[in-house]
Amino acid sequence: MASSDKPDLKAMGDGLKVYKMPAQPGQPVRFLLLADPSSKTLTYEPSPFLIYNSGLFPERKEAEEVYNKLAATIQGLEPMPLVVIAK
Repeated sequence: MASSDKPDLKAMGDGLKVYKMPAQPGQPVRFLLLADPSSKTLTYEPSPFLIYNSGLFPERKEAEEVYNKLAATIQGLEPMPLVVIAK
């Protein structure tokens, strides 16, 4: 996203940080995505919109490969709005 020539995607990628959370053996791996600032125009859900319609991938085949990998591994998404308490 950060290298995209589309301003909305570039801004989204510039503000996105991905963290891998520690997992216990036998438990699923969880990731935390922190968007700061968050996009007001795009969704962070790996939905058909983000993968196909946003222009993130120029080739449909590449988009399908990424979407199929994500769809097979995602067990759920849990938005967690955070409140800044100190800077």
